[in-house]
Amino acid sequence: MNSGHYHSMNRNWFRVLVSILVLLFLIILLTNKSKTIPFGDAANRALAQSLLTLPGSPAFHLKVVVSEPKEPYSDYKAEIEEYWVSPEKWRRVIHSSDYSQTVVVNGDKAFVQDDDDYFPVWLQNVITALFNPIPNLQELKQRNLKVPLPGLWESLLPCVNVRAKIGVPPVQAPAFSVVCFREPAGLLDDIVTPEYSAEFSDYQNFLGKQVPHRMTFDPEPGRTIEARIAELTPLEKGSPSLFEVSESTPGKDILPGIFVKQAELMALSVRTPAVAWPTTRKKPASGVIAIFVSIDREGHVQETYPLYSDNSDMAEAAQRQVAKWRFKPVIAGGIPVQAKSLLALSFNTKIENPVTVLSDAEMRKLAIKIVEPTAQQCLAPSGATYTLTVSLGRQGELLGYIVPAGLSPRLQIATHRIIEAWQFKPYMRDGSPDVVNGNITFHIPAPQGIRYAVCEVVDHLTPPYDVRPGSGYIVSE
Repeated sequence: MNSGHYHSMNRNWFRVLVSILVLLFLIILLTNKSKTIPFGDAANRALAQSLLTLPGSPAFHLKVVVSEPKEPYSDYKAEIEEYWVSPEKWRRVIHSSDYSQTVVVNGDKAFVQDDDDYFPVWLQNVITALFNPIPNLQELKQRNLKVPLPGLWESLLPCVNVRAKIGVPPVQAPAFSVVCFREPAGLLDDIVTPEYSAEFSDYQNFLGKQVPHRMTFDPEPGRTIEARIAELTPLEKGSPSLFEVSESTPGKDILPGIFVKQAELMALSVRTPAVAWPTTRKKPASGVIAIFVSIDREGHVQETYPLYSDNSDMAEAAQRQVAKWRFKPVIAGGIPVQAKSLLALSFNTKIENPVTVLSDAEMRKLAIKIVEPTAQQCLAPSGATYTLTVSLGRQGELLGYIVPAGLSPRLQIATHRIIEAWQFKPYMRDGSPDVVNGNITFHIPAPQGIRYAVCEVVDHLTPPYDVRPGSGYIVSE
């Protein structure tokens, strides 16, 4: 056979093969568009795979250690131990420096013993994450929400986002609830609500379930609480005395605290003077702030956490003063109960001795630890750029930050993790440490041909940066 004719035939077959492959690629691309599933289905799938306490689940013995890793002498420490046979038969012991509780449930009887009338919210949130990780599940199911599933050429964590408002018109602040799942298994990744937020990671197999062994909570800027499963084993048949309950304990709740709307709470006011707004060194001079408050059975405010602020100076002032407010006890079932509420307050003040505002380049020079978003977890258009406004204290500590409107829920969550990981040296003004505001701009890279970029938290100190293909990490060489 003529060699030229042979090579010509090979080229023709190669072109045909390439054409077929291109056609198959286009068919797959067109038929594999992102789809959605009902939120209820996605949530049920996540819980069925990971929640230890669903009916029919195997009996277990659990030990959890709670700490604030960045603060070894923190009061945010606790130990939790659970013996679980079924939803109708279990024993739980909680011990912390401020609060301890023993609960035994056996059938229709429940024994509850605690050493204090106030159950701290941060500790309640750990219990919620362990045993009821989506507490507003039924409410979200009723909203007919859809969870986007990633297509073949997309890499993202599916999320649902519900927007709402806090407060009494006309004084209202924005609020949102976000639930994110991790693909392909569909396990729970994050939940953020005004009352409770948690991140779930380090999933490990236990008798066929994928159980998160690490849960983190960020109640306020600069504070991260961590709960880790130290021991999880099958529960062998033990002493029946573990679950003995002679009679139920009257007037005690296993997880106390009801939600009260702002108007209802203010109707119980005993001493709630108007907040005396201090002058501020940064804009704006007027706006709205929102805070979470927790009230004990006697009507004293025990905990406050920031939720939203047009000016972080005002949020701090509101927290300090609201912490001294006093209410009549909240009554439920005829007895005083612990209560939670969300408050929106308007402020109007003056700007004096304005704070210095630094550029992105200046903020990066001030930083001693930088964390960038990269292509591995957060939904965002390839090449997206966005800017945060950040406030720092005199020691370089993060006081607060403002996220621009329009970011996806997943990117908002990742941005929170990223900026919390930054560290700064003090800003010096006229030879003395001073508070400072600044802008930090993030650029989200993405591999060519990928429709979306995603975010992973990766530490580095100094450039240059090297993007390692497939890793999703930016690293410093």
